Amino acid sequence: NTPPSGGSFSICRSGVSGCVTTGAPLADTFSFLADGWSDEDAPITYQFGYTLQGQREVFLAPSQEAVSTQSFPSGLITALCVVSDSLGSSAAMLTQQISVGATGGGRRRLLQTSVTVLFAALAQIDDAILLSRLDSINQLAGAIAIEAGASSISLAESRVLKARLLEGVQTGADLTTINVVSACEILLAGAVVVQNATDLNADSVATSGSLVRVITSEALTTALDEVCVSYAVEILAKAIEFQGMIAGRGGYNNPINMSAAVTFMQNLERASQDAVLNNLRNDLPGEGMTEISFAASEHAMARSNFGLWVNRNISMRLPSLWPNASTAYFTLPTAIITDLFGGTAPDVDVHLQAHSYAPASYGLQFVSPLVGVSILSPNAALNYQDTFKTTNFSKPVIIDIPVDTTHLSPRNRELFPQQARCVFWDNSSYSQKGCRIKSVSLTMVTCECDHLTSFAVQQDAGVAACFDGVKQSWEPCDDGNWYNGDGCTRDCEIETGYQCFGSPSVCV
Repeated sequence: NTPPSGGSFSICRSGVSGCVTTGAPLADTFSFLADGWSDEDAPITYQFGYTLQGQREVFLAPSQEAVSTQSFPSGLITALCVVSDSLGSSAAMLTQQISVGATGGGRRRLLQTSVTVLFAALAQIDDAILLSRLDSINQLAGAIAIEAGASSISLAESRVLKARLLEGVQTGADLTTINVVSACEILLAGAVVVQNATDLNADSVATSGSLVRVITSEALTTALDEVCVSYAVEILAKAIEFQGMIAGRGGYNNPINMSAAVTFMQNLERASQDAVLNNLRNDLPGEGMTEISFAASEHAMARSNFGLWVNRNISMRLPSLWPNASTAYFTLPTAIITDLFGGTAPDVDVHLQAHSYAPASYGLQFVSPLVGVSILSPNAALNYQDTFKTTNFSKPVIIDIPVDTTHLSPRNRELFPQQARCVFWDNSSYSQKGCRIKSVSLTMVTCECDHLTSFAVQQDAGVAACFDGVKQSWEPCDDGNWYNGDGCTRDCEIETGYQCFGSPSVCV
């Protein structure tokens, strides 16, 4: 099958005579034109896109329209065009360059990009929404986001702008039928908007979670490829990075309110699962592991026989934003095969994930990343009810989770081995049910849990501990320190020759 032939590709500024290849960022529009192409395998489709030095390629969804009009951010823009026939045979990618910047080819002085220009460009998105032009919505959102990144607007202005852009992308998604093409275009636009986590805010986080959940769910019938799934993962990862950046180590600050954080966490769990089902939809068992990495999140997924996953250490690399990024481990007991499948291990989709920050963990003083393992039915993409019940196992799953205690006060570090708790996400909050501590140190905690989900380690200051200075009925003494030789030992035993009274204990 031969590709389309006989045509040309150009891009020129709209509304002027001749082919002018210079213009102002966002304010001027340029028209892509693929002219004169022919092929016996009709219809021919045209996919336009562009790349800016230092930025990723941005493509619009393929269309049978040979013309598309768009605005661009500042810089030397390489316009792209792929012409394909109905059987998928494509001509070599065509390229043309335009220059978008503060001056227009010497003809006139153009407006310097400012906050006024950036926010005025949002009106173009509103117009595209009224016309239900998904391609224009997504391309404009990306162009405005890139231009904002190169401008001198304040952080507060940038955060409001990015939230508005994400809102526009989501509104456009609500107006269109989601298929593999439109889904990928929407996710790419979202990924371009959120590429700098510093520029996000609470509204951006909320929209990120809901956008990815809706798109990945609705795309299950067609299956997104790995590139599109990586866009989905990136949007969620940037939202997690922002929350961790504001919360700080230990989660002491609240970047978003608790209700919104819970909703985001619910969207993260479901969207991550749907992303896996999309990515592995057409895989055969044993094709190998797919890994998707971002600074705040790591994902690994594979389709294989479940028997290969039991009774061995399954490693999960932690995100680079986690201090001294290391590895978490899961060990699934052999008995889980009988618990889940009655004795014979089928082919399954396995998803491992790790996040540098645990959303919705305010006030819980987490000292670990959020790590998780999921076992999904390959049929779940077609029938969401066809999933496995991964609770109440007869033998526990063992999870080795690295912890960072360096940010704790000296006293809390002393108390940590007694107050460490293994917790998991139970769809509305973190819970200890079904989990217990197997071993604990200042760098690693081993948990045993009778179910699968996402896990983390918390220091629970409400747990009574020896040398916390509060004498419990089961403690002979508690003087609030872990030193021996002062009448009360570090094990809260009364030393020979002393008597101890009160709480905290005074020993004489």
